[in-house]
Amino acid sequence: MPPRASRCGSPTAAPIATARSARGGGGRAAGLRIAQQPIPFAAFRNQLRRPADEMPPYVEAVLSDQDVADIFAYIRALPPPPDLKTIGILAN
Repeated sequence: MPPRASRCGSPTAAPIATARSARGGGGRAAGLRIAQQPIPFAAFRNQLRRPADEMPPYVEAVLSDQDVADIFAYIRALPPPPDLKTIGILAN
């Protein structure tokens, strides 16, 4: 099913995106960094439906396949992080 890009940042996507990081960037013990990673949609959906670790599953009754596709599109649309050389304190 095609993602509905118009829903990026919608109320449906926001609680999921902010559960660990608003930018899908992982974090301390948060898991994989998923923004800008070329994982297939099927693998992304599988991780939501049958998580590999401690994350609770998002069954279809809670999060539809269309919502999963919308969240996947939102993550894919995130801009890449800035180059570390452009961040003053990290450039030195």
